[in-house]
Amino acid sequence: MKLVQVKCQNCGATMMVPEGSTRIKCEYCDSVFTLDDEASHIKFDNAKQAGYEFERGRIRAQKEEAARRNREAYDQRREDQSYDNRRTYDYKNNSYRRSNNWDPSQGAPTADQKSWLIIKLVITCLFGLLGAHKFMDKRIGMGILYLFTAGIFGIGVIVDIVSEIIQLIRMFTY
Repeated sequence: MKLVQVKCQNCGATMMVPEGSTRIKCEYCDSVFTLDDEASHIKFDNAKQAGYEFERGRIRAQKEEAARRNREAYDQRREDQSYDNRRTYDYKNNSYRRSNNWDPSQGAPTADQKSWLIIKLVITCLFGLLGAHKFMDKRIGMGILYLFTAGIFGIGVIVDIVSEIIQLIRMFTY
């Protein structure tokens, strides 16, 4: 037999009531109470607590599902980046585009990357003082700097030509 705790409305004493009883008498103040309303209130409190715990569990499950989806999206982005590590953000189209620059960690260079680097080297030699090769790489700020400083007084152009020649040698000996 299950006992239910009820507080006396008159004196505040705790009374133990066997389940199924409809009337109870307080041992301290001798008040008699009908338990129909009180028992349904106790059952309602338990239901309220159970509903609260159910809702907490549902919210926790939603958070775990969102975390799982975020983890999967993060893993997919990491996989995409490892496939094409040299992507640049195109602000005009709000998307990533593949860069023509070659990185040895990507594996063998493509024919497009080889031809792009040769063209870029020629443009750098001819129009480096104007920053044309920086504009080709969509590095507008550096292009403007090269334009107004004559390729950072020629030193920047020489550094760029040497680095492009080194990259060409690495690309063709890979």
